[in-house]
Amino acid sequence: PRGTQYTVLTSGSTGLPKAVAVGQTALGALLTWYRELTGLGPGDRHSLLIGVSFDPHLMELWAGLTSGAALCVAPEAVRWDPAALTDWWRTAGITVGVLPTPLAEPVLDRPWPADLPLRHLTVGGDRLRRTPGPDVTATVHNAYGPAEATVTTTVHSMAPGAEHGAGAPPIGRPVPGAIVLVTDENGRPLPRGEAGELRIGGQGLAIGYLDAALTAERFVSAPDDLDGTDRVYRTGDRVLMRADGVLEFLGRLDDQVKVSGVRIEPAEVEAALERDPRVRRAAVVARPAPVGGAQLLAFAQPATEGAPVNGAELLAAVRSWLPEQAVPNVLRLVDGFPLDANGKIDRAALLKAEEAEAQQDAERSAGSGADGAATPTERTLLRICAGLLGRTDLDPSDNFLDAGGTSVTAARLLAALEEEFEVRLRAPALLRQPDLRAVARLVDERRPGATAG
Repeated sequence: PRGTQYTVLTSGSTGLPKAVAVGQTALGALLTWYRELTGLGPGDRHSLLIGVSFDPHLMELWAGLTSGAALCVAPEAVRWDPAALTDWWRTAGITVGVLPTPLAEPVLDRPWPADLPLRHLTVGGDRLRRTPGPDVTATVHNAYGPAEATVTTTVHSMAPGAEHGAGAPPIGRPVPGAIVLVTDENGRPLPRGEAGELRIGGQGLAIGYLDAALTAERFVSAPDDLDGTDRVYRTGDRVLMRADGVLEFLGRLDDQVKVSGVRIEPAEVEAALERDPRVRRAAVVARPAPVGGAQLLAFAQPATEGAPVNGAELLAAVRSWLPEQAVPNVLRLVDGFPLDANGKIDRAALLKAEEAEAQQDAERSAGSGADGAATPTERTLLRICAGLLGRTDLDPSDNFLDAGGTSVTAARLLAALEEEFEVRLRAPALLRQPDLRAVARLVDERRPGATAG
């Protein structure tokens, strides 16, 4: 489009590349804001770490060049190594930097040397799950913004030594020239304290997509009474504006899934897992359930490397914080997360790896008969539960609820047992059993022709 300063590809939630066209005014506003935020000038040394395919590199490259700061290219060996990165910051004399969120989190968790010269660190690209640790000596800026609004729309700054609370920090207030609006599903503005879709307008708004039809769908007319912008971008992000005007990020609207008829926000499940001190970071993805709807798969990285974490105990803790339908069906402990080219967690890769592992488990079990079943009833029960819960690693010693069962799947299990064994059980009797082996014994006791006593 006319007036385009640059274009950048963004996949968003669809996974299909979309070319965003950004104008000179929007880029200039971004650079002006960033230079003023960090006080960037000729005496500074700015890291150059982010690849050119990820638009936060504009703050690294162009803000540095237009302020007279020295640009220091990060060696490849330090780009994804938190310890090596902080060492490089010190030896290279880095005073201002930008990091993608998945790398920033372990960096913010680790002890910082007292002589680190870094004054400002801007973090963005994904949801920041925790506030800086007590050793962090730089001001950390949690920046939020889609490519369609020129990298940064809101920011929340956390000064060293201040009390920031636990958990995920907010995404903050609009940067100068940005206009934010929280709306319902029909585009009507919502009062503070109510969650809705974030729409963005103002100086940083992109020209649009190279696809005119997509531009018309996502860049829409602003409400008549909204001063300062005639268009707004529908982000698809779910946010809440607090009474003090600060925005909290709640997740993606298109990530919401229905589990047993209830709408679940995976980001809220991730936050519940991360409340547990044993978890450094969590990711939750959805997959189709064998009996309709969706199942939740959770991946948790232990807070301490090499420390044993009991998955069943972790799920039990989460069950006390979440509604039944939001408790993940499967929990996998992982050493780390696969990242895409922009440094974000690659959830599609997680799901693909889980499916491959489940298939291998099924093949090993089928080939060896090593499912732990001691009787034909136990084996049949494991087969039924595997289909209901989407699990291939069930054992007779597993508890139905801890394995991902809910009141809805329990009802389906009761129906399947009646059809398979002509046994009628009630849900309380089923759920009282400590494990599936005990359920199988109860079925054998209630089967027609079973001998009493």
